[in-house]
Amino acid sequence: MRRGGGEIWDLEMARSLQSMGVNVTIYTGKPMTKNLDKPIDLPVKNVVSPFLYDLGYAAPVGVGGVITDLDRFLFYIRLTRCLGDEHDVVHLNGYPELLRIKSRVDVPVTIKLNGPPHSLFYDYIHPLKSSYSWLEQADEVIATGVTTEAIRSEAGIDAVTINPGVDTDRFAPEGPERDTSGPTILWVGRFVPAKNLLDLVKAFETIKDERPNAKLWLVGEGPQKSRMKNHVERRNLGDAVTFWGYVHNDNLPPFYRAADVFVLSSKTENHPIALMEAMSCGTPSVVPEVGWIPKMCDETASCRLIPPEDPDALACALERTLEKEPAVDGDSRQRSVESFSWDRRAEMLRTVFERVIE
Repeated sequence: MRRGGGEIWDLEMARSLQSMGVNVTIYTGKPMTKNLDKPIDLPVKNVVSPFLYDLGYAAPVGVGGVITDLDRFLFYIRLTRCLGDEHDVVHLNGYPELLRIKSRVDVPVTIKLNGPPHSLFYDYIHPLKSSYSWLEQADEVIATGVTTEAIRSEAGIDAVTINPGVDTDRFAPEGPERDTSGPTILWVGRFVPAKNLLDLVKAFETIKDERPNAKLWLVGEGPQKSRMKNHVERRNLGDAVTFWGYVHNDNLPPFYRAADVFVLSSKTENHPIALMEAMSCGTPSVVPEVGWIPKMCDETASCRLIPPEDPDALACALERTLEKEPAVDGDSRQRSVESFSWDRRAEMLRTVFERVIE
């Protein structure tokens, strides 16, 4: 299982539910050719499948869509062969097509979506079905951020909103920091097109013209990482930009504490967990005004909103943030402690499960 918003939601919810006495088993895709990032500290049943996720991202749009649809179907076939009959409810993360499993089990099936569903086959080729039409088979639909309204508008379904949380004890201002010298800008995420990292690199070039000792830390993995590395080298920024690769959640807080500013340059976002982690550590942030981000940043003094896909505005906001004396953003920290608890989110999810089981 890779680090991503959906996966973190699943793992943290599962851990919180386990602590409440709920027995949780995770069925996760396991590539035939390699292991995933890190063993999961919960009961796990591996579903051996091609796992073409990264290949689908890296391929051209049409080809990538075919690969992704095929990958989901093959995962469904494998899942039906190994899904146990001891469960009271089956909960799916994303991919409405997996709801076809409803006909194979005798228990309620729920689904959670982090973004509007999309399928090349069902949304562009199939004459009768769409990704949204699959949601009618679910006993309950759960969504995060702006996805709730999209589901209501497109499918007429009132989804339950349960946004991600953050471990405010782990992601706290106090604690060890990564060593750094000079102004340090931090980005955390997956190297995929929606993250729009070309704009971030362009903005960083502007920052570096004014601050030659500035650093850009990129934390994460993804199908476009090698392409981005090549781009950074072509721009002669290799000495200033560090690709840290995958960093486990336990080891992320020192990065946030050391950074002078956290940044996102995405074209689209829903409810980014990395932003909540930065806010919980009291790290000032510069983020695009998309998705649920404006509501997350509401009333926080050190959360600067910028128009998406505007590298000049991004550079300006980063420079204004770096001009300030480094300090913990107490407003963001307080908001995180009061509103972003995983246990509070898990209580909401448990209530949903109890309702559909009855």
